[in-house]
Amino acid sequence: MSQVTNFSFPFPESSWQELKKFLRRLGAEITEIPYGFQARHGDSVLNWYPSGKLVIQGSDAADLAEELYLMGLVKTGWTRKSEPRIGVDESGKGDYFGPLVIAGALLTPEQEPALIRLGVRDSKSISDSSIKKTAAELEKILPHTKIAIGPKKYNELHLQMKNVNRILAWGHARAIENLLEKHPVQLAVSDQFGDESLILNALMQKGKNIKLVQRHRGEEDLAVACASILARAEFLQRLEQLSKHFGVNLPKGMSDLTLEAGRQLVNKAGEGALEEAAKIHFKTTAKIIGPH
Repeated sequence: MSQVTNFSFPFPESSWQELKKFLRRLGAEITEIPYGFQARHGDSVLNWYPSGKLVIQGSDAADLAEELYLMGLVKTGWTRKSEPRIGVDESGKGDYFGPLVIAGALLTPEQEPALIRLGVRDSKSISDSSIKKTAAELEKILPHTKIAIGPKKYNELHLQMKNVNRILAWGHARAIENLLEKHPVQLAVSDQFGDESLILNALMQKGKNIKLVQRHRGEEDLAVACASILARAEFLQRLEQLSKHFGVNLPKGMSDLTLEAGRQLVNKAGEGALEEAAKIHFKTTAKIIGPH
């Protein structure tokens, strides 16, 4: 397992005295700083800020992060579960180029400390290089599934469904069903989007009896965070493949670089190439092609 040396956790001001007491019991050296306090323990430095952020850095940061987690002093933003659960999340929804990827990951409470050590958190707060490394580790230890909807298929589905949230619900439901094939758990957690009934209505026979929890900031649950990392890594890999296929560097997200790459793609391979590389219902398509 790769060693993570930098951890960040939400940590409310109401609990900082408890954290200080615990650090003193460990023999940590605590110093007040202009904004919060700093503690040194072994080869690690811990900084707490009144904004509600705790940062741990150093060669043994993983050990300290795990110990704080097991003591209940740091949380992932979600109460630790007493049962296995499936987490589901997507990547690529807001990216003009590339696929839409939905991933599901199944974890048990016993695996949570190892995931904390691995540095699992919302994929949006992790660099691309770390995303790929972490995803590779997760694939070794967690049952998982990935639903990759390439641009051409995505455009067909959007034409049929007329709604991105319906596509997401279909993909989330398939990810849950895929994992239930071999792992009959009772709980699934998803980031909330659109009407809460969308995923429930899309679930088939195996998923009809599962308890589905949908919530805003779902990535604060470790299971959803794992799914977000797996989905993002798959998205990045497929975007790179598309770039190589067309010989054009297709960027993530939406920016002036997106427009520039889109025009390069059209000049090189024609307007039809956008169907193969991009989500054409985005307003970006009209900006790239221009008035006819």
